Amino acid sequence: MSTFITAESLADDTELDDLITDEMVDHFAVAGTPADCVGQLQRIVETGFTSVSCNLAAVRRGSLYEGLRETITTFGEILPQVKALGDN
Repeated sequence: MSTFITAESLADDTELDDLITDEMVDHFAVAGTPADCVGQLQRIVETGFTSVSCNLAAVRRGSLYEGLRETITTFGEILPQVKALGDN
């Protein structure tokens, strides 16, 4: 954990990328394309969860503003599909 904290404090994205494995992302995050995210949320609903808490992170594109804008816009586009998961 200290390596992660050091890498984060130094803003060393390369080192952070090396520390966070695909398996960790699969187990602890909903991430990927919009279709991937809807599919992952579908599996969560199928296990019996009735609510989720979202912490949206900016994609790495240009400026932080551009990344946040893309993340929020895309989440808004899939929100009706996500809402429909709970309606079934």
